[in-house]
Amino acid sequence: NDVSELTFGNNGFLIEGGVDMSRGQDSQATVTDATVVNTASEVKDGTSQTNLSYASVAIGTADTDRKVVVVATGGIGGGTHSSMVIGGVSATLVAQESAGANNHSSMWEAAVPNGTTATIAYTTSVADIRNAIGVWAVYNASDVYYSSATSTADPLSAGGMTIPAGGVGIGGCYNGNTSAFTWVGLTEDYDELVFDAQFHSGASGAFSTFQDALTVTADITGTPSAMSGCFASWGPAGLNHFTKTGTITTTNDSPTNDADDGY
Repeated sequence: NDVSELTFGNNGFLIEGGVDMSRGQDSQATVTDATVVNTASEVKDGTSQTNLSYASVAIGTADTDRKVVVVATGGIGGGTHSSMVIGGVSATLVAQESAGANNHSSMWEAAVPNGTTATIAYTTSVADIRNAIGVWAVYNASDVYYSSATSTADPLSAGGMTIPAGGVGIGGCYNGNTSAFTWVGLTEDYDELVFDAQFHSGASGAFSTFQDALTVTADITGTPSAMSGCFASWGPAGLNHFTKTGTITTTNDSPTNDADDGY
């Protein structure tokens, strides 16, 4: 039979040779491209606190296929972010990174189908007066992110981002002085002063074709100071795949009928 005449059952897939094999990608999947929209960037008022809450944050058009992605940043003295809730939904941590004993960045995702605004709340392990968030609405994306990376380098780098065809990429970062960021690989969505002395920035992009090790960087115009950043990608919903790790190899097999076993 031709491949098009075959079915693969519930959650089944077909991985053929060539680029599909090298990417662990289902060659028979028919999907609609994911989309991404930056909906907000918010800065806190400068009050030292560990329980942070941003009210009435724009999260985009309500949709059953909407995922909300948040990058939280702050100068929390080497601490961590935890327990983020977006519109009453507990979010999943995608990545987080500390820049020594100074600044911190984390990325979160949650399926939030209802509402156009939401309260976004989370806790920090160390109180700080400079905190900010960036928010994106992602539509028709896979339930789980495809790849993620963090960085404290200069410039901040995703280390080569892999994005499935029809997928999206998002990045968010923080710098400990008042220098703005310049992005490569993703389109800058915001670049904002945090209170009085630091900057946070974010970028995103949608890609109709497969991106293999896409160069994604965020560089500042001045002297770097305890920078941190988080990056991630999502494929389109309905795409069955294995995430590639290492080198994929194939082995030929020639099965035969086994009359004794009734095959």
